[in-house]
Amino acid sequence: ALNGGAFKPSPDALKTFSCAQDGRIVTLVLAGVAPWKSPADSRRTWLALAAAFRAVLCAGGGRVNVMLDNAPSLGAPEMFERLAGLPGYVDYRFDRHKRVPSKKHIDRTAFVTSRDDLASALEEGLTDTAGTLLARELVDERRETMTPAGLAACAVKLADELAAQGLPVTAVVRHAAEIEALGMKSFLAVAKGARDAAPPELIVVRYRGCPDDSRVLAVIGKGICFDSGGYSLKTNMRTMFDDMGGAAAALGALRTVALERLPVNLTVIVAACENLISEDAYVPGDIVGSMSGRSVEMLNADAEGRMTLADAITYALREEDAAAVVDIATLTGAASGAVGRRSAVVMSDHECLLRAVREAAQLSCEKVWQLPCDEELRPLLDSPFADLRNSVPGNPSGGGAILAGLFLREFAEKRPWLHIDMAPVCYYADGAPGSGKGATGWGAALLYHFVKRLVQE
Repeated sequence: ALNGGAFKPSPDALKTFSCAQDGRIVTLVLAGVAPWKSPADSRRTWLALAAAFRAVLCAGGGRVNVMLDNAPSLGAPEMFERLAGLPGYVDYRFDRHKRVPSKKHIDRTAFVTSRDDLASALEEGLTDTAGTLLARELVDERRETMTPAGLAACAVKLADELAAQGLPVTAVVRHAAEIEALGMKSFLAVAKGARDAAPPELIVVRYRGCPDDSRVLAVIGKGICFDSGGYSLKTNMRTMFDDMGGAAAALGALRTVALERLPVNLTVIVAACENLISEDAYVPGDIVGSMSGRSVEMLNADAEGRMTLADAITYALREEDAAAVVDIATLTGAASGAVGRRSAVVMSDHECLLRAVREAAQLSCEKVWQLPCDEELRPLLDSPFADLRNSVPGNPSGGGAILAGLFLREFAEKRPWLHIDMAPVCYYADGAPGSGKGATGWGAALLYHFVKRLVQE
């Protein structure tokens, strides 16, 4: 009946039926999938299939057979790579602290098809998904264990596991004294409020997949393990353990890049700390130095991410000699106001990086919208007392997400630079298609496909 056309759902339609067969309850989920004509259609298809897998899980999970040939467009390798990971996306939940975890799981998924050319896409999809699930686990873990030292330990463990498989991955962790010796004054200013209880850590993980090429791509992940807003105190901080989502995405992507053995030199850098209130914490009005030599008038203690990222970008350029820099961060609430809660913001002056991230968004099914590097807004960052100011209190011009990106661009020293503000999509307390409640792991797949596209160019 499906192939004969008796059931013709509109795209995204979902119907679920259950019946008894040989003493077992069998659930049939019929999902309407739009024709897949280009990678631009992937997001809609992915969401429809995520809803189908979630319906299976709600019905009890168990073993799943996907009749792949009923929708031939799903056999396109680019689409199937994302489809292959969906059971893992939907089945994941962070319940290790529950006394009685959920017993509903998708135990096994079989893709039933007459095609014999999807094995490599399946393997790539499973590896890609594992990177996203790693990012989810890092974000979902709470502050009790996911301190700067805890995040550093996870990064070192990841590097050791990859190196044990013969992959060219190493990790270095620099502690407070070394960070101070490097002149990372902006990073340390943010860390002061929790320096004794949770000392800052500079985490550097290197993958050298193309040793004959001296060029290095640096990915800077924001690593604020808890953000109270400092003396610009937040009114709601129930989920602010997620403020290291950029770091988690960068580490998840590096795992996939290494396991897929992409011919690229990739360095992930995380300036990890906590932003808390204490007698030593920085306060609005402070003028802070930076590794670049620029001074910053700090007018908003809750604009701490850009302070740590600024020094991490300078570190990437001066210590790692990065040819290009990508920063990814849960940076601004203004990003949600600009593009909504289903997309991330991207900014860059370099069309090649923008083209690669747009293509990566289609392939990863992680949606992005480009905001301009609006030069008319740049003067708002000027300070009469320092080289820059980190925020524009009472700004009547708006554009908070753009101003944050423009601040970071000041530290890129005219190297190719891409900014990703993932604040809208890092964590869904009420759940979302494909991710459930909690961390989404957003960005790990996007960054992997972004690096892959750069390699292919």
